[in-house]
Amino acid sequence: MNADEVAQLCEALTLQDLEGPLMPLQADLKNDGKRRLALRLVGKILSNKLVNRDVFMHLIPRIWKIKQGVEIEVVDGNVFSFTFKCTEDRQMVLHGGPWRFDKALLVLVEPTGKGDIKEISFNKEAF
Repeated sequence: MNADEVAQLCEALTLQDLEGPLMPLQADLKNDGKRRLALRLVGKILSNKLVNRDVFMHLIPRIWKIKQGVEIEVVDGNVFSFTFKCTEDRQMVLHGGPWRFDKALLVLVEPTGKGDIKEISFNKEAF
């Protein structure tokens, strides 16, 4: 295909009313985001070496004795995102520390919803 053919195809592209009406966003979308954020923690294992992610993701719910479940996602390196099924499990984990894994401290932070997880400073943990 040459440039003239591509230009002709681009000119033929149009939006038409036949594509259907626009759908408004759900009014409670923001509240749903706040509810999901209230079930989330972000954690970093303070170690110079990478932990075995599969072992960590398998063992940490057992160590924490989670009752209703937690989804764990790798963010970057030794940084993980934890999404709990209930606020009771989240609160128990947050206030039940300090937590350790593989002889290293696990620092947990409550995300605020603003900014990138990679920019969170994991420099405090309550003892």
